[in-house]
Amino acid sequence: MSLTARPDRALEVTIDRLGGRGDGIAETPAGPVYVPNALPGEDILVRLGKARAEGMAGKVVERRSDSADRVDPTCRHFGRCGGCATQHIGQSAYAAWKRDLLLEALARRGFEDPSIVADIVLCPPERRRLRFAAIGRKGDAVLGFNARGSNQVIDLEMCSIAEPRIVAVLPALREALGDVLTPKMTCDVEIVAAENGLDILLVSRVSMNGKRRQRLIDFAGEHGVVRVGFQGDERFPPETIIQFEAPVVHFGATSMPFPSGAFLQPSAAGEKALREAVQLLIPPGAMRIVELFSGCGAFGIPLAAAGFRVAAYEAEEPMIYAMGQVAGRADLGGRISGRVRDLARQPVRPEEMDGVDLVLLDPPRNGATAQIEQIADSDVPAVVYVSCNPASFARDAGTLADSGYTLRQVIPVDQFVHTAHLELVALFQREAAGA
Repeated sequence: MSLTARPDRALEVTIDRLGGRGDGIAETPAGPVYVPNALPGEDILVRLGKARAEGMAGKVVERRSDSADRVDPTCRHFGRCGGCATQHIGQSAYAAWKRDLLLEALARRGFEDPSIVADIVLCPPERRRLRFAAIGRKGDAVLGFNARGSNQVIDLEMCSIAEPRIVAVLPALREALGDVLTPKMTCDVEIVAAENGLDILLVSRVSMNGKRRQRLIDFAGEHGVVRVGFQGDERFPPETIIQFEAPVVHFGATSMPFPSGAFLQPSAAGEKALREAVQLLIPPGAMRIVELFSGCGAFGIPLAAAGFRVAAYEAEEPMIYAMGQVAGRADLGGRISGRVRDLARQPVRPEEMDGVDLVLLDPPRNGATAQIEQIADSDVPAVVYVSCNPASFARDAGTLADSGYTLRQVIPVDQFVHTAHLELVALFQREAAGA
């Protein structure tokens, strides 16, 4: 019998607080116990499991009291599926928890003034971009998200955080993948609900022969899928299996046909909230902008349309090419330019930022250590930083603060709804010389 199944491993606990992953945490003489789907103040009988951090994981045996902040989950898979962690939390408590995650990350780096953090912007739970896991089996495939803390894939019948068109196509896609994947063959499936149809990218080691290609072409034609791409090796760009038309989104008022596998913000509402926060934080008089980690131009193209002059840098050539094509068609070519550059290996140097009014950056989750060091050594008067990770942001913010920048304001944006992820937009400014 495993330790997690022994009756003497059961323990009654009272949840003290919510942790960084959305689990309830109970402090016990043996250390903290981390309990999924539990809220502060609740009395819970748990089965103790594996060691975790400085304590142990706990599994609910019986919940003996309910918090006033508890609500019914919107998805029948909640609790097993690892896609969501917090569907059981009421909105006001959820918003406070997310804002506290940011405040704690900032405080650990010495930013202890909560007044610089605005109220959190809560986005609707409707993701236009999702990445699923699939496993082939005889006759069809398992398609969904990994179970919490496991490699097991939960075969989704619904998904309350997905754009409805994505949910609607899952049964047909599951059937098609059964003809493409051999039993036990794995595949990542990224689906984007573009404005003119679905864009699907398969990432797998499966041999994409003619029969499998034709199956995907037939599936796309029957179910409103405008493009299907395939990537056998993520070191190389995806190939297109079929494209009836280029998938399109809008960056502000500008239409953007985006390349397969391109980065897009996960929700249209989230992208709009981030874009509005960026524009709100740009100091008066700033016109010349260097945009780093620009993607296809979700921020840069609307800024160019508003009259700013933007020099954009991005490591992925297809995204820079797409941005350039769109800028030309929208008569923005004189106000935005794109350059291919790996900013982790070759960051933009201080002398390349001479005369710039503002640096705008939106790096990956691990932040922008090398690039931030170059910005810290520059004379750029203002920095607007878009982040999807409060911890790496706080680290980079510390570097900027040590070099003389002041963190003026942080606007948190919750577009990864029901997860522990949080995005933010922040403004840093240098004091003017002689001030």
